[in-house]
Order: sequence, then structure tokens, then C-alpha cells
Amino acid sequence: MDSLDKNEENLKQLLYMQLNIRSLPKHFDEFKTMLASHESQNYKPDIILLCETWLNDMNAQLFPGYEFIEQHVQIKSKRRRTCNVYKKWYNIHTM
Repeated sequence: MDSLDKNEENLKQLLYMQLNIRSLPKHFDEFKTMLASHESQNYKPDIILLCETWLNDMNAQLFPGYEFIEQHVQIKSKRRRTCNVYKKWYNIHTM
């Protein structure tokens, strides 16, 4: 039973955050404040999915401690509607 208890202590939940940001450049400071607030409550998401970021490839890497891993682009009219995915720097598949 002791080994089972130790294994349970080592388990970690996968935490994620999904948000329709509707222009990350416009709401960047608000989002960073919200993320810092969550981190202060020991809720630092492993994965962040932001929809409608309206970013391009040049400004996709924005958050310290997170790696930009994917961007989906849908172009409607003149605006790029993008969904960006970020993950923490550690390998979440080996947790």
C-alpha cells in the first residue's frame, strides 16, 4: 500500500486554459494579468489554447515559460483568425 500512496503523490493533473481572446495584441496585458493571477493561486496551465489571436508567425512566441507549438489560420475577409497552442517548456508526455 505504501508504494501505491507514493505513486499517487507523483501523479500530476494536466491543466489547460482555453480562451477566445479576440485579438491578443489588443488584450495582451489583460491576459498576462489573468495568467499571473492564476499562477499566484498555484494554477499554472500546462497547455494554453488561445482562439482568434489575430497573430502572425512573427509574434507567436509571447509567454515566458511556454513554448509555441501550433497555429491554425483561417482567413476571413482581411483579418487572420488564428488559434495558437502553447505548452510549458517541460515534456508533458513524460509526467
